[in-house]
Amino acid sequence: MDNNYIDWAKYYATHGDFILAQLRQDVCLPNVAGEVLIYEQSKIVSIKELVDRCENHGWNSMIYEAWIWETGNQVRSLLSRFDGTYYYDAILIHANSRHELDATEAEAYEALNEAREALEGVYEN
Repeated sequence: MDNNYIDWAKYYATHGDFILAQLRQDVCLPNVAGEVLIYEQSKIVSIKELVDRCENHGWNSMIYEAWIWETGNQVRSLLSRFDGTYYYDAILIHANSRHELDATEAEAYEALNEAREALEGVYEN
């Protein structure tokens, strides 16, 4: 089988499933949104894979508030590339179902400072 083969029926079926789930206000909408396929960087990938990439940035992964703030930044950057399309909605619905993405920069740096202070206290003793 050709590696460049695209199963267009599956591709468009995921789009149709998402649109129908939105119309029905289906409780599984976030999962259906994650399955939407998109042609991105010369490959077919799912919205779930794109959100996974946003989560795997690795910046301050030990401090949740900092990690979630950067994840939100990555998701917002992704959203800006798809503004005005229904991919935007699929990304937003799926990402928000996985994480609360409205952490602020102040919360992130406050958590980092608290962790730094705690570590300094450990090393002083």
